[in-house]
Amino acid sequence: MSTALALRVPALEWCHRASSGELDGLEWVDIRLDPELGPDRQVRMSDGVLRFRHRALMRELPRVIGDAALASQQAGRPTSWEGLALVMARAEWLVRGRRHLWAPYSPAPRLLATLVETFGVEAPLHRYNPERLSRLAALLPTWHPHRGTLSRAREVLATADESSALANAASVDEIAGGEGSRDVPRVRDEVLVCHSLSFWKHRAEDNAEPVYQISGGLVRFQPRSGPHFVLRREDLLFAWSAGSALPHQALRLLPAWTVIRLSVALP
Repeated sequence: MSTALALRVPALEWCHRASSGELDGLEWVDIRLDPELGPDRQVRMSDGVLRFRHRALMRELPRVIGDAALASQQAGRPTSWEGLALVMARAEWLVRGRRHLWAPYSPAPRLLATLVETFGVEAPLHRYNPERLSRLAALLPTWHPHRGTLSRAREVLATADESSALANAASVDEIAGGEGSRDVPRVRDEVLVCHSLSFWKHRAEDNAEPVYQISGGLVRFQPRSGPHFVLRREDLLFAWSAGSALPHQALRLLPAWTVIRLSVALP
């Protein structure tokens, strides 16, 4: 084995080669049964193929069984132990390389995609882009315990180069001009969307009555003056353009209790 190969970390080398598609099939498995050969190694064989050897099975068997298996292999007769080495190879090396595969610098984007999707960042946001996935994997573990606001959701979107996804959204605090402010402006041009009667009851000021106006195929209901239907802390007002799609993947970064309310300017 060359000096350069000996200096490489076998598990990391396997991860890079496996994720780049170089280790499809099982030609990469070193199935030699010699108990003197150490585990977790990579070696350049006489045929020029780089092979990886994991558990030294013969070290864990009674000597008589190991000798018989080794003698059979040397005589050119296949053994069940060689088959077991082939069956276990990929699982063994996945376990050995897991800290590399799941790290922010992982060479396997599809594995990182699974990781970030558990935090709610879906494929249309990360797009299986290795650079985005690496940044997200580094951010999400510390972000997740403190999620729950629009500004926090925007942190993730900025990391995924999707800052514009919630550019048209506003929380009550942003509309009011600061956290804790009671001066929440009246919502205008709000579209009547499907919410329960109790939803509107909890948002209606005393004696508030809807004033319906249909324009562009959409129903507005907010009165222009007098008692109206106010925004609550869990509401998110989204300035929507008719005919455009809502950024569903971005909205899923928000807490489950977030309520989306739509405002569409009259044409």
